[in-house]
Amino acid sequence: MREIFINPGRYEINVAALERLVDGILTCEGAPSKLRIEITYTDDSYIKKLNSRYLGRNYPTDCMCFILPDEARNREIADIYISYDRAVEQAKTRKETLDFELAILTAHGVLHAVGYGDDKLIEEKQEDYANRFFSTRTP
Repeated sequence: MREIFINPGRYEINVAALERLVDGILTCEGAPSKLRIEITYTDDSYIKKLNSRYLGRNYPTDCMCFILPDEARNREIADIYISYDRAVEQAKTRKETLDFELAILTAHGVLHAVGYGDDKLIEEKQEDYANRFFSTRTP
């Protein structure tokens, strides 16, 4: 059975709506039933440290996804980090609600977890899934 864990950190985030979004994406994409998704919403400072340590990029990014094997349970764990600070800035730039931008970034991370790379297709799919499974759009 799939497991979805959302850690909002210190932020007020609609966890139930994001869980529905994640579950919808995993179902539509035919993700393995043993996949465990862990999503943590953090700040620019923390995600910058991750980006520097693991990708050698000394700047904050909006979303990072790590796939970790859990050999004891014969499954994979997708460990996703999303910068709340980047979401705030990008929501302003895109003239979207913060909730919808968080949905876009959440969809982006989950799509990475099921095998998508950074390209035009992931951008189209994240927008489609956010529109389909998340209800709060423009301000």
